[in-house]
Amino acid sequence: MGGDNVLFNNPWTFLAPGTTAGRPTPAPAMYYRLRFNLDDQLYEYYDAVAMAWTKIQESLFTAGPLIIYEADAAFPDAFNLGGLASGILKQNVLAGVSTPDIAVNGVDYYGPGFTGYFQSPAGVKDVNGNNVVTFSSSASAVNYLDIMNEGAPTSPRLSAGGPAADIGIDYYTKGAGAHIFATTSILPFSIFSGTAYQRLPWEEVMY
Repeated sequence: MGGDNVLFNNPWTFLAPGTTAGRPTPAPAMYYRLRFNLDDQLYEYYDAVAMAWTKIQESLFTAGPLIIYEADAAFPDAFNLGGLASGILKQNVLAGVSTPDIAVNGVDYYGPGFTGYFQSPAGVKDVNGNNVVTFSSSASAVNYLDIMNEGAPTSPRLSAGGPAADIGIDYYTKGAGAHIFATTSILPFSIFSGTAYQRLPWEEVMY
């Protein structure tokens, strides 16, 4: 085809056209060769690294990416975006070299399906951005609160946890604020005692 260009004094480079099905068989001789795809009406080149044909999107006002990536199962998800079902793409930079990677739920971000511990949360805010719960910490903390749900008819549970055998729970109000326990029950308080809470309530107080 180069002879035609010379013959007709054509200053433009002629790229051999062909269909997607008619792409030349991958071989070292095809590395980085350009061609025009008649099916897509786009130019494409053979990427020797990706081992795939990569399309070069036309310019001006055509919507779409500049390069359309074709998936290759030989690449990990971070490189093979066509095979990435879900996740967040991140980059790791070491010694000035950037390497794509997939962000890990619970390490790089917290999202649906997360299991484990939230690290250093300041608290929880409502939809208006107001505090609902805040968290304070002690540098040498070993005791903590454990919250457990239960099936009916058992009530959910708030317990003290930690390595010691005996751990209490402290409740503080602010200033002159009172401790308020509200219930519609006519017997609002039941206190059990014993190492396994085996003793019956010693007092039931009516308000």
